Amino acid sequence: ISQAWQRLAEQLQSAKLCRFAELEPDDQAWLFIPQEDGGNEERQCQVCGVEHPGTSESEGVRKCPPCRSYEELGRDLRRARFLLLEEVEPSAIDLAAAAGGYAPALAALGLRITVGDRRPPIPPGRATLLALDDAPVDELQPQPHLAVGRRFLVNTAPVLSEAGLADLRRDHYPEDPDDEPLRAGQVKPFSVLAWESQGIQRLGVLRMDVDNLGRLFAEGLGERATLARVASLSLAVSLYFEGWVAQIAREYGERLYSIYSGGDDLFFVGAWDAVVEFARRVRADFTPYVAHHPGLHLSAGMVLAGRKYPLAQAAREAGSAEEQAKRYQHADGRRKDAVSFLGAVQPWQRFGLEAECAGGVNSVHALAHLLLDMVDPSGGGAHVPKSLLGNLVQLYDQYLEAYEERRQAGRDLNRAGAPQALWGPWMWRGVYMLSRMADRLKGQPQVQRQVQELQRNLEQEEFRNMDWIGLAARWAELLSR
Repeated sequence: ISQAWQRLAEQLQSAKLCRFAELEPDDQAWLFIPQEDGGNEERQCQVCGVEHPGTSESEGVRKCPPCRSYEELGRDLRRARFLLLEEVEPSAIDLAAAAGGYAPALAALGLRITVGDRRPPIPPGRATLLALDDAPVDELQPQPHLAVGRRFLVNTAPVLSEAGLADLRRDHYPEDPDDEPLRAGQVKPFSVLAWESQGIQRLGVLRMDVDNLGRLFAEGLGERATLARVASLSLAVSLYFEGWVAQIAREYGERLYSIYSGGDDLFFVGAWDAVVEFARRVRADFTPYVAHHPGLHLSAGMVLAGRKYPLAQAAREAGSAEEQAKRYQHADGRRKDAVSFLGAVQPWQRFGLEAECAGGVNSVHALAHLLLDMVDPSGGGAHVPKSLLGNLVQLYDQYLEAYEERRQAGRDLNRAGAPQALWGPWMWRGVYMLSRMADRLKGQPQVQRQVQELQRNLEQEEFRNMDWIGLAARWAELLSR
């Protein structure tokens, strides 16, 4: 069964690369005829960019009928608990006409959907009723022409409340006249999510998936693989991304937006500081979910984007960051199980999977929050100058520049294939800077000990710790802006 599963995966991948291959030659020729009339700005949708004769302006934004229908469906799905898929007589469709909404397209295929927060009336014909959450079993009773089931839907979409709108206006949120006016009850625009970030106002874009899942299905069950066991394994992985991920996302309030989450991967956008914490939590919870199996883990890529940065481009950059994380090799030879953040790759254990945001020096996450606490005078306690962060980031940049120069020259590994120690001015400058700072903090023993411990960590592993200490400093600097 494992070999058959592998062949199936290969054939599916091949089929994906041959889209529209089943069409007749005449249909293929018609499909690729240009559908636009060229340069008609009044008919061009400002959402999808397609020219459509039904494009009209709504609240200052031109939208085509398909995009308007998707917006309506998105609003309905925001609070939906049930989805009814009804079989109907296929309707005629004029392929030469401009595209309509999602409902006519489904009707041409003989389908009609109804979504809502209450169970819809059951039609007399054949239909499928799906619960999108933990609906009671008594609401999912099958009937002669009705199939029932449960399909969890991660439809995390932050909504702008009256209080939130008032806060934005009080804080002089810069509304763009080209955008739709903000109103209570609408899904928060990405620009608002970026504005609500802690520190620097940026949007966080996260892509994440299970490492080596294809190999797990093909080889993981060995000779004990059966259709039932493979299906159960697939369901178990899907339940994590379609069920538990939604529960995690709810803990971050109205600061995250799910593009998709299902199967074995996810794609989230939100306030950048919330996205980082969300990614850590998803990875941390996955380990006990798979019974601490050492071969089951996740890799992730995160990038920061401006409030007006094209999401499609940010998604590609997050995908590249994820691929960068999957190329990471651990000291014991293992690969993947890493995260790319701010352009740097770290194994998850070094990045930090601790539950709390308490400061410490054992991970990038803990050190970032320790540094943030050390330079933050609002706590009322002892603190160090904020220049500590700037100096560490400057040393980190020097280290990265030297490391990249050596890597491109092929001198980053020694003869045994192990990472070559990298020597440079960031070493003695870092020790000197931290030593001087500790001397000036003799009247503040707690902070002095923290600076001294930071210095000891910097000196360990032939100063290789600079690659994660510097990342923590950059993280703290962004949080403190």
